[in-house]
Amino acid sequence: MIKAKESNNHKEWCEAVSQDLQQIAVLHDREASEELISALREVKFPYNLGFSIASEKSTDSDQFLLAQQFMRDALQGLPKQIDQQTLDTLAVDYADIYLNHSLHASPFESVWLDEDHLIQQEPMFKIRNWYKRYGLASSDWRVRSDDHLVLQLQFIAWLIEPESLSSEAIPLQNRLKDAAKFMDEHLLLWLADFSNLVAQRCETEFYASAVVLTHAYIDQLRDVLAEVSGQARPTAEESAEIKLKASQTVVEEPVSFMPGVAESW
Repeated sequence: MIKAKESNNHKEWCEAVSQDLQQIAVLHDREASEELISALREVKFPYNLGFSIASEKSTDSDQFLLAQQFMRDALQGLPKQIDQQTLDTLAVDYADIYLNHSLHASPFESVWLDEDHLIQQEPMFKIRNWYKRYGLASSDWRVRSDDHLVLQLQFIAWLIEPESLSSEAIPLQNRLKDAAKFMDEHLLLWLADFSNLVAQRCETEFYASAVVLTHAYIDQLRDVLAEVSGQARPTAEESAEIKLKASQTVVEEPVSFMPGVAESW
């Protein structure tokens, strides 16, 4: 399995993982540019990520290694000098996945969990309550609603970051447990389906590898958080029950922590 890098400083590992998640979120945030591709190549992405493989081989670690190799090969397969045709192809693929949804694989959680497959449904409001709990909010939910893949990745990164604004009010260990719970209740309920469909239907290896890597990383991070935070991962039966309840309307609870004006991404 994948585990935290060996370090005497738990804080360093959390910082590395938070940075990983922010890097991964960028892949889904906007269409790939020449600058982004050059930057990814320069840092030898995705082998610069803050996870390392344990010595014991397992199916899970093999999947993560394959995802890394897929992403590396996709980057190497692009022209050394990125031309306009390549950028146009990537832009069309990005639009098909994230903007016009022509692949029928939405980056919004509501579409996956709502029985009518509509955007901005109950899952979005439940995620919004998670953000409110930490004094956060989407910068413009009408453009990119709270349940978007990018915002969920950024939120998990924010929870794990040792020096986030809530670091004094809410201990890191509590935030690690919340990160695990948030993943169980939201991102992990639909990310595998999203990744599989995009990888099958998109036109470029760049975006196919991006979604495969994202799912492999999140899946392995959750396993590590079970050890680091003590928040056990749900069984398959428990996950099915969580998914069944995901779209059910609940009474909104009062915000327990709101430090001044809400921070946004």
